[in-house]
Amino acid sequence: MASKNRDLAIQHFIDGNLYDLKEDYAKAALEYQDALRFDKDAAIYYALSKDYSNLGKFYLAAENGKEAIGRDPQSITYREHLAQVYVLAHEIDSALTQYQEVLKIDSSSTQALYGLARLYQQRAKPLEAIAIYKRILDQIGPEWDVLVQLTQLYEGLQRYGDAADAYQQMLTIDPGNLDLKKRLIETYLRAGKPDSALARLDEILDIDRKNPDIEVLIGDICLQKNETSKAIEYYNSVLKQDSVAIETKLHIPEALLERSQKDSSVVGYAKPMIETIRKEWPNDWRPYWFLGFVGFSTRSDSFALANFRKVTELNPGNGDAWYYVGTIYFRMEQNDSAARALEKSIEINPRNVDFLGALALTYDSMKKYADSDRTYEQALRLDPHSHIILNNYSYSLAERGIQLERALQMAKEAVEKQPENSSYLDTIGWVYFKLGKYDEAREYIEKAVRLRDAVGENGATLNEHLGDIFYKLDKKEKALEFWKRALQMNQKNQALKTKIERGTLE
Repeated sequence: MASKNRDLAIQHFIDGNLYDLKEDYAKAALEYQDALRFDKDAAIYYALSKDYSNLGKFYLAAENGKEAIGRDPQSITYREHLAQVYVLAHEIDSALTQYQEVLKIDSSSTQALYGLARLYQQRAKPLEAIAIYKRILDQIGPEWDVLVQLTQLYEGLQRYGDAADAYQQMLTIDPGNLDLKKRLIETYLRAGKPDSALARLDEILDIDRKNPDIEVLIGDICLQKNETSKAIEYYNSVLKQDSVAIETKLHIPEALLERSQKDSSVVGYAKPMIETIRKEWPNDWRPYWFLGFVGFSTRSDSFALANFRKVTELNPGNGDAWYYVGTIYFRMEQNDSAARALEKSIEINPRNVDFLGALALTYDSMKKYADSDRTYEQALRLDPHSHIILNNYSYSLAERGIQLERALQMAKEAVEKQPENSSYLDTIGWVYFKLGKYDEAREYIEKAVRLRDAVGENGATLNEHLGDIFYKLDKKEKALEFWKRALQMNQKNQALKTKIERGTLE
């Protein structure tokens, strides 16, 4: 009887295989189900699992895959298949477990290592993924796809030196790849290694000396070596060429504006270059974007606003442009216009915490507290630990004297993340003031004043707050001293003038 059942199982199994060859997976699955009536063999469960997976029935595929492994737990093939089923079913933890089990059976399984690394990438665990990819390279040597993944991971972590090492390994596989050589040089520049970039430049010049992309690259190297005049020569040479793509030309102001974070003098070179590009491509939104950013960074608000508004005309779905329009209006104290622009940015990207924070701050300035609270809460649901949202919301609550214990907890978390931020120190100090804890308030706001004084920035609000604290500590002369200091920094503060004339806090 057992022999007859075995024969029947084999016949159904063969028939199922024939249907698989025809890609008729539904009929194949029926044959494998019949085969299982006569023999509970692991191979039949495995075949049935594959068909269910091909039919998109991942739950049934997983159930049968587990049955196959239960009968043959040492089968790497079965476990790797089940891992793939779990990936398709978006059950990443279960897939990770199966690949880990494979590696217990065979620690050198490249397929399992690769699968594990890709899952770590999906789970946003770059360090774990990197460790696995390096393990693969140790086993098999330079491998193109693995090195591509490593460069992406390293660049995402801004580990540009490591990314450059990976690109160099890729060049051992394809030493004549010009694009790869350019990428390596660009990565050296991101790593702050202009000399290493320069050392690799000759290899490219021998191949393609007249390419405008190469001229831009030389300009980038000169810029990073603080040879600004040389860089500008190369950049201007490219800008004068009519046939050069706009993407190549736009890289030039982008490089200059990035460099301006360290050397503000280069901003002056960027503006006329962008104007040249804008005249050549008047209907492309990107030159206006860069011009807007130049104006924003130099606090030329009207100029910045005009250009960012042009971006919104040419590319109305650009949420960042609407955000900058709103931010500039806010800076210009035109809160109604600011709110409308920021509301537009959130329509485009409702999950952007920066957009929400700016809108909440604008509503708060308009005393639309229900709207500001709702918007702050929305931002915190998306990012409960955003220090700028925690700080601004905390200050808003403190100013209104409500939810002070919650405000204190938010302010504490913000200060933990940025302990030298004078605005955050002022916020937590002000919360303590509202709680009647004047010694704690004094400690934080005195530190905030010292930090602001050290960099020569206006600290009118901080000095007024410190004066209020000294008044509550019954140190009237010190209070008057800081109130007067605050007034020197902000002559328009009529309430403060009245406070000084009165000599009292209220």
